[in-house]
Amino acid sequence: MKISVMTASFREGFEGGVRRAAQMGADGIQMYASESGLDFTRTPIQPCADGILKFVTDAGLEISAVCVDIGGFACDAAEVPERIKRTKNMLLFTKMMGVKNVTSHIGKIPDCKHDPIYVQLKAALTEIGDFCVEHGLCYNIETGPEKAIVLKEFLEDVASPGLGVNLDPANFVMCSDQDPVEAVHMLGKYIHHTHAKDGICLWREVHKEWPNVPEGRKWIEVPLGSGEVDFPAWIKALREEGYDGFLAIEREAGDDPYRDIKIAFDFLKTLI
Repeated sequence: MKISVMTASFREGFEGGVRRAAQMGADGIQMYASESGLDFTRTPIQPCADGILKFVTDAGLEISAVCVDIGGFACDAAEVPERIKRTKNMLLFTKMMGVKNVTSHIGKIPDCKHDPIYVQLKAALTEIGDFCVEHGLCYNIETGPEKAIVLKEFLEDVASPGLGVNLDPANFVMCSDQDPVEAVHMLGKYIHHTHAKDGICLWREVHKEWPNVPEGRKWIEVPLGSGEVDFPAWIKALREEGYDGFLAIEREAGDDPYRDIKIAFDFLKTLI
């Protein structure tokens, strides 16, 4: 396995994030498509992709995935066509850089297949999946809002080889009280990318204690290794399912992101 870091997690801009990841000794980075500065209402341009790829490779890094999150497709039906168009342009941008994997939240998948939002999500992801197959890409749905079984059944229903999973263990813990190890074994063949992040589920009756939690919070993201994700067991499960890709460190909270990312990096290095 390899370790990458989301450039935005450093909060030092894209170039600063790349330099920080290289300084740390990471194998790669994950970037947001929006960090390119491109307007994805129009088709992306090759020179921009070439320049970003050169900057990353000159730093000795790979791009593990591109995040193309634009709010998902569980939205007003009138917004879906424009979101699909922008997503396809982000996918073309990803292809221009020679990167296969993209990640994105799509919105919570309803349990019922007859729910209008489920039908809307299935139609959107079928179109995106077909586009990915055409262009040799993989659109990886980020885990979290729903249980692993719901996501698995959705992927089986859409049945597109252009779709996969970006497995975020902290999202499972925080948002759906799902055991990440169980989720890995359930979603195994679909996992093409992961986020390495930790958290605590505060809405569960019994949970790990954490100081100074703001009132009303349902979950809290914490430095990797200090939350409720069993990382040794999670990585063991990934190996058992044949996953040998990137663990992309993501840190969305905290006052000292570089410190927390370095802690995460050092901890993961001991496990892989």
